[in-house]
Amino acid sequence: MENLLFSNEKIYGICVLAAVLLLLILCTVHVYRKRKRLAVTREWIKISTRKEKENYINELISDTGFIYDGQKDLFYSEKSPWQKRFGYSRIYDEAAAPLGMIIDCEPIYFDYNGRRWMLELWKGQYGMSLGGEIGLYQALEESGSFYRGVEEEDYIGMHMDLYVSGKRLFERNEKHWWLTGFVVGKSAGPSEIKMAVSLTFLNRLMCQKFVEGLRNAGYSGREYQVRGETVHLLFHIPHTHQPFTRGPLKDRVRLKWFAFLCMVYQSYTKEYKTSADKLIYLQTKAPHLFACALKIGKTLKLFKKDGEHENFFKDSKSL
Repeated sequence: MENLLFSNEKIYGICVLAAVLLLLILCTVHVYRKRKRLAVTREWIKISTRKEKENYINELISDTGFIYDGQKDLFYSEKSPWQKRFGYSRIYDEAAAPLGMIIDCEPIYFDYNGRRWMLELWKGQYGMSLGGEIGLYQALEESGSFYRGVEEEDYIGMHMDLYVSGKRLFERNEKHWWLTGFVVGKSAGPSEIKMAVSLTFLNRLMCQKFVEGLRNAGYSGREYQVRGETVHLLFHIPHTHQPFTRGPLKDRVRLKWFAFLCMVYQSYTKEYKTSADKLIYLQTKAPHLFACALKIGKTLKLFKKDGEHENFFKDSKSL
């Protein structure tokens, strides 16, 4: 009986040892393969041109509605992205914070040419990206609860300079309906971000109507300048009511989490300077973090919170 117990203990010990050895072998193989893949990735980054890397990133984000500009090292929206078909509703601003977008919102409403218009400014932390937006919309119903992005004939000149803690992060300038800009891997609270905005309207009457909307939103004459058809203003502390889904404690927790992810991102990719190089390397180094980093701007999940608006937009195109 004692010999049998001793034999069982011996077999058990051999099995444990074999399992440990197998685990070590598997870990060694995994580390070897990972290092080999990283070496291949480093070499590809080294020999590839800026345009090749830009094209690679744009293939990866082709379904997001955004484009990567390798020269400016910046992500921004296309002129006809899928987001346009969802239009705008206040519910999108309310849904932003629970989905990881801690952003200040500033909607300005005004009436012009027999229609209800809304121009909104956004700035803040979009997941693992910092960015800002300017959007111009027209109401699809008398109540003005749902808006659609304006068509090309109503595009206006838009310009933004985004500053973080006093340093300019980027500049964008284009005739557009939804001017955006995002930088991956940086974090800051909305209160640390300032957006200098210039808006060149279709004519002086439209400009005047927008200024009336600014005043109705709480802006004083000292907070903006008008030159011809152009309005210059600084968007820092919002004058309008912010989403109920935001709050000091909630914002702090979410911002700390994204600051941590950005810190890890920068640590992993510290040998590279551009977002393209960093993201290509991160794809091999930390695939899960890479997937999180590629959630740029406003994602489909935000708009699907109220999918009925997509159908409403389709039914209202003839209006």
